[in-house]
Amino acid sequence: MTVAADSVLAFEAITASGQYVTANQYQNADLFWALKGGGPSTYAVILSVTMKTFPDVASSGAELYINTTHTFDENVIWNGVKIFHKWSNHFVDNGLYVYFEIWPFTFRVRPFVGIGKTAAQLQTILQPMLDELNSTGIPFDFDIKSYPTFYELYVDLFEGEESGQSALTGGWMFNHADVANNNDGIIDAFKTVLAPRHDLWGGIIGHLFNPGHGMPQSNSAIHPAWRNATDFVIAVLPVPIGASLAEKADLQNVLTNTMDAALRSASTSGCTYVHEVSLPIRGPFLRALS
Repeated sequence: MTVAADSVLAFEAITASGQYVTANQYQNADLFWALKGGGPSTYAVILSVTMKTFPDVASSGAELYINTTHTFDENVIWNGVKIFHKWSNHFVDNGLYVYFEIWPFTFRVRPFVGIGKTAAQLQTILQPMLDELNSTGIPFDFDIKSYPTFYELYVDLFEGEESGQSALTGGWMFNHADVANNNDGIIDAFKTVLAPRHDLWGGIIGHLFNPGHGMPQSNSAIHPAWRNATDFVIAVLPVPIGASLAEKADLQNVLTNTMDAALRSASTSGCTYVHEVSLPIRGPFLRALS
């Protein structure tokens, strides 16, 4: 998101007053600044975007799995997650992007992405984590591949998202200091997200990335905390088909005040997307839903 905003050169847009404008660093510079991260389409209707492009390059990708094919011991799986996440600053500081998921009895990383890196270079970056998993006796499957282009990596390793599912989503961003100083607390928060209540289960979709890595400071409305990001976590809480308004309100309360609250409490100065925020629920809102 931050890298994409930094790569924008100009917008063509229609403002709320009905004016057609071009916004770039020379014309309508304030609007240009705001459209680059200021919020979800609140400033103008964007007609076109002119962006920098980058050459597609040879890349490498890897996968890591710890699940019921290896163990039914939840503690073993969580120890694997803790070791993985402890190295997340190391991953992003070496220019990696990492997509991972945590569900009951399942931890999967698909993929680790090394754009412009050979498989050997990616292996070197990941080796300290793999060594710690092995030395701790954590069972896992691991595979690494190289690709002529990032596009071919994307087609092979990134999976299509399914439709037809119903869930509430929240989330939070953890920065470098959070990971360095409170990794155990973050993992405890993850556990709360997966089991927020005795009758509910949730899930986590995580993204390790540092949008500011190797990038000059850009003049945009992107929240400055993203420049030092390590992990953006999406908290997922399934909603049963046919759930009543009262049931939905209950689930929203669990997401906001148990799951997301746990993530926020494990962070010193994180943030989240405006359009994915889960705000605390007040009494009148609950009464209105019910």
